[in-house]
Amino acid sequence: MDFKKILTLLWIMVFVLILLTGCNLSDSANNSIKQNGLQVSDMLTALGAVGDSLDKTKFSYTITIYNKEDEDIYISQVEPILGKDAKDRLISSDLKVDVEKTVSANESIEIKGEIILDTKEISKQQIVELEPFITGIKVLSEKVINFDWNKKRKE
Repeated sequence: MDFKKILTLLWIMVFVLILLTGCNLSDSANNSIKQNGLQVSDMLTALGAVGDSLDKTKFSYTITIYNKEDEDIYISQVEPILGKDAKDRLISSDLKVDVEKTVSANESIEIKGEIILDTKEISKQQIVELEPFITGIKVLSEKVINFDWNKKRKE
């Protein structure tokens, strides 16, 4: 091999090594952040017709929410955040799902809901291309903060 080929190969190897090292550093930095609170650990979805009509499509979902806190969290409501294309075809008036349950520390809860979409004059493929239907969720929760008044009086 001539000198130019060797030098080019060496530069490519150094460049790839720097790229891989940079990726590993950023991954390890993200993993070292302690994440608490509620997290979506799983989501199942299904599409289907509403009755005999092909003009409406029902998007059903089951979202599993995991509580990574050391304390219980009371969830009053969950509301899906829709993707732009799904939002443009939305028929459902209220997306909020009443939960009214406590999720114990390090436990999960399943939230089930459905969204009705206007799919008049579009094909099955075009319906699938409306994805993502849900891009996130809003969780309304309550947390009680107790005061230790005896400790405050001593100070």
